[in-house]
Amino acid sequence: MKKYSLIILALFISSLSRAQNPVVDNHPSSQIFAIDYQSGQEIQVGGDQATLFKDAFIDLVAATPQSRELLRQTPGRKIAVIKQIDPHKKINGYQLTWESVGFNRQSPICTFYYNIDENRLYFFDPRMNDWQVIPIEGLNNNNLNNCRSYANFNNNPAAAVPDLSVNGGQQQPTPDLSANANGEDQANADLQTGLDTLSDEDLQASVAPPALPEYEQPPCPTDGYLWQPGYWYWNMAAHDYFWVPGVWVAPPRFGLLWTPGYWGFYGGYYRFHHGYWGPTVGFYGGINYGFGYVGVGFVGGGWHGNVFRYNTAVVRVNTTVIHNTYLDNTVIRNTTVVNRVSYNGGTGGIPARPTATEIAATHEQHFAPTALQVAHRQAAIADKTQAASVNNGRPATTSLQHITATPTVNNNRATNPQPNNNNRNLGAQPNNNKPANPRVNNGSNFQPRQGQQPSRGNRSQPKQPRQNNRKQKNN
Repeated sequence: MKKYSLIILALFISSLSRAQNPVVDNHPSSQIFAIDYQSGQEIQVGGDQATLFKDAFIDLVAATPQSRELLRQTPGRKIAVIKQIDPHKKINGYQLTWESVGFNRQSPICTFYYNIDENRLYFFDPRMNDWQVIPIEGLNNNNLNNCRSYANFNNNPAAAVPDLSVNGGQQQPTPDLSANANGEDQANADLQTGLDTLSDEDLQASVAPPALPEYEQPPCPTDGYLWQPGYWYWNMAAHDYFWVPGVWVAPPRFGLLWTPGYWGFYGGYYRFHHGYWGPTVGFYGGINYGFGYVGVGFVGGGWHGNVFRYNTAVVRVNTTVIHNTYLDNTVIRNTTVVNRVSYNGGTGGIPARPTATEIAATHEQHFAPTALQVAHRQAAIADKTQAASVNNGRPATTSLQHITATPTVNNNRATNPQPNNNNRNLGAQPNNNKPANPRVNNGSNFQPRQGQQPSRGNRSQPKQPRQNNRKQKNN
């Protein structure tokens, strides 16, 4: 009897010791976020049950063949980021994204989500552009059952759930299902009227984008406009690359520069990093887009207060309406560029890595493409003649003088008029009476506006250097 009493006492002391010790976090570098139902914000969470769920979810995903293969192919340190899925998407669950960490930036590798009600794991297959159920086998069933046991650490209270989705409760493009998926700064929503709801991991392809086509830049039509170089964009519905023509665009406000988007190779797939506005030009994959975007930074001009000065050594302007110009031939490369590669990394890709200046630029405030820029891209991918499979990498419309597409009005997002300047027409469309570039070929969806005829050019305009992405020179 005394022996049994000692055993019971030992078990009681052991259980008491375990109760007093906190749960060990087996994946401390990974994070888990959940919804604060009172504020409607996505917050990082802790606590024993949240930690137990995080560890079970990571172990569940790590044991799948999809995760093992993609993590094996991706160099660098990997972490998992777990986010609660927006309740308005009618899914009770959590999303896990593996990310590689390096050069002060995190790049997504692959995405999974766990459906609590179904007790089922899904994987986003970029080749199918859809979620696929993953069969769970063997000992990994223990992790699946642990996910079900600990998943309800953040139960929805009886109060109504605030509408956290960007599109007023409508489904956003997969795979990012979490609340606040785009990481938007609501305080700057007035400057993000053209917000592109796709995140980097949403747009990926299994084949490399075509080479950049050669084309001439039309002259800048309006003071204050900046050049957005042309680029290949993946149309997931058509399963094809479409060329988005280079075009002169108005920045959302004075002082901002455009960092072009670029394709990067990660984990067996090509992922698109979307372009953005910011005070400094950041990393764009080392891609030589031409016209001042030589792979690092921008040498086509700069802001001086509210005035943008154009370097006519590498960009073309209409000098009859634009007088803020200078000539700096030192930025022109001394050798002909024959590399028209349009992606970073992988076989045959540009091997560039971010410079210290580009790394510092990642910590600055960024603004999404404007509504006109998004409309311009949408018009391009709706034009079949711009598809690489149709034009064999030689699109009919390579560049435009200004955007002719009409943006879609988003009633769920407050908009703000473009900044007004008595001396500049920034943010407005150029005067239709001003001369256009007669050498630009307009495709079916890029016709001049009604009442506007393509100009034969301005004969009194001095001849400007016509740079392209193959004819720039090295220092």
